[in-house]
Amino acid sequence: MREDEFSNIFIKPLHKDKFSLSEIDKNIYDEVLDLSNRFCLPSQILNNLIHDNETSNPLIDGLINQTHVANLKKLINQNELLKIASLFNKNSINYVFMKGSAINVLTDGYVRYSRDLDVLVCKQHLLKAYELLKEIGYGYLNPLVADSAKFTSQTHHIPILSNAEGALVEIHHRVTKKSVYTECPLTDLLLREYLTITKDRINIKISNINHTIAHLIYHAFYHHGLSLGPVFLHDLKYLSDLRKDEDELINLLHGMDLLEYHREAMNFINTRSVNDSFKIYY
Repeated sequence: MREDEFSNIFIKPLHKDKFSLSEIDKNIYDEVLDLSNRFCLPSQILNNLIHDNETSNPLIDGLINQTHVANLKKLINQNELLKIASLFNKNSINYVFMKGSAINVLTDGYVRYSRDLDVLVCKQHLLKAYELLKEIGYGYLNPLVADSAKFTSQTHHIPILSNAEGALVEIHHRVTKKSVYTECPLTDLLLREYLTITKDRINIKISNINHTIAHLIYHAFYHHGLSLGPVFLHDLKYLSDLRKDEDELINLLHGMDLLEYHREAMNFINTRSVNDSFKIYY
């Protein structure tokens, strides 16, 4: 896939710059679908393409199928998040939902797909949280993993948990990798200064706006080296309209050596430039 093709397909949806299906080379359809699935952006790409609804097309059909699967997954995750929040509240677990899980609690209007639920739990409650999830049907996705929650020495979360509905949960005991920050700059902040959102009469603890932004920048640039594509740009664009304390965010990002990355990302969003998108984000 050429740089301009990537920009047209994956970056233009960020600014709702419509793009015609007829301009996409059929030889890259499979690559588009592979990246759309990896980036969790099927509906954004689909809604940004100009095409004839009456004419069948393998790329459109593939994006529609991915969107249906993603919507089903989102519904499952929403139900499980409510169930877990209620369970943890009743058992006095010190927790907070993060990243896409937190963003989805904030709004029903912004479409944010994610493969799993990310929840941070203080180390002292890690074993109890694990045992509680086991009681409601969760177990390690990898059957070869020992039935234990003692995975804290060099990791930031225990192995992925799953249930019969296919929901995936990552219980984190710290936010960042120890290889990046010896002492995590976000863990205590998230557990101490969270937002509480009430849905279906259940109080849900989520990371606040500035902490979520800092986490997204860390996750995109340091944790994954931009390999997860432009979804974090969509997140930043949405969250930037909600943030309140700009100075607090700047200080936090500066302390984590993330300020320039944030400025680069916001400049990319605000200037609507797509010239460097392939080299930076793919």
